Amino acid sequence: YEYEIVEAELPGYPEPGKQYFIYCDNGSVTDGVTTEKPQYFFNNNGTLTISNTAPTTDDENYIFTCLYDKETGYYQFQNVADKSKYIGYQAMSSTPYNYRLEDGSVSGTNIHLYAVNNSKYIVMINSTNRFDQSNNATYTKSDNDDYSADFIFVKSFQQQITDLIAEAEALLKKSGVGYPVSTAESRTTLRNAITAASNEGTAINDRITALTNAIKAYKASTTDIQLPEN
Repeated sequence: YEYEIVEAELPGYPEPGKQYFIYCDNGSVTDGVTTEKPQYFFNNNGTLTISNTAPTTDDENYIFTCLYDKETGYYQFQNVADKSKYIGYQAMSSTPYNYRLEDGSVSGTNIHLYAVNNSKYIVMINSTNRFDQSNNATYTKSDNDDYSADFIFVKSFQQQITDLIAEAEALLKKSGVGYPVSTAESRTTLRNAITAASNEGTAINDRITALTNAIKAYKASTTDIQLPEN
């Protein structure tokens, strides 16, 4: 296959070439109240395994690179810890396995995974943390039926930092009418935030939060803005 980095087709869809945590948006319903039970995929020494605990660091066993076959429109998910392993059909695979991605129950957030080679949707069982499959993807965590066909892709922490730095640098390159002038304090603040975001001595969550806030502040700035010339 030829793989290509392209922009995400829709909000919530993974962007080929980028790295993600992948989990099933699952839970159980009792008396109308949903108890969340996310099911994170990870490579456990070659076995596709599930954890109900969200990763707090970039454990590469939990991270998958999104690949995209431009000829077919299918996606594959390569493990970062062991690049010879891919998410296959309810298991790790030693060769790329094709998935078709579709809108989930909440468009722009959840994704359905259709296993192309097996012609089935992947669903997860809440009570036993096991894989299952279905001819349809109508199962959600709020159905009170123990199954979910909704999956969510969350960028790894380093991927978030990388993308935020790229966004901030792109903002600083823009100049002219409507943008902060070259000497604006907001520009200096954003440049400093980019530098701080690259400091691995600071907790990565703190760096993500600080740079996110700096970008928001820069966009909202109304001081020292370039005005049209008379």
